[in-house]
Amino acid sequence: MNTRERRHFELPASPEVESVETEEVIYHGEPLTDERVRQIVEDVRRANLIPGGKSLNRDGSHSRRLSLRLQDELFLALEHAADESHVSVSKFTRAVLEEWAERRRAAL
Repeated sequence: MNTRERRHFELPASPEVESVETEEVIYHGEPLTDERVRQIVEDVRRANLIPGGKSLNRDGSHSRRLSLRLQDELFLALEHAADESHVSVSKFTRAVLEEWAERRRAAL
């Protein structure tokens, strides 16, 4: 069974950023400046375009979501294959669909 936990970050629309220049704060081995705080906030926002997921489009827009129902046997087979590949079921299924689409394009 896939037991990986997703990190989830939530930020308000306009986070308040206080000046950190009154004392030196080290974050991941580097001094934390106002500009670095703004960059960290931007990175977290970019990582959460859709809560719990990232944009897969090259332009950074929201990715479409596909929901489907599967019988237990097929889902368990997907879950097992994903675990063997050390990826989520979603990522594994996406890779299988991308492979199928590429083969189809090549056949045309």
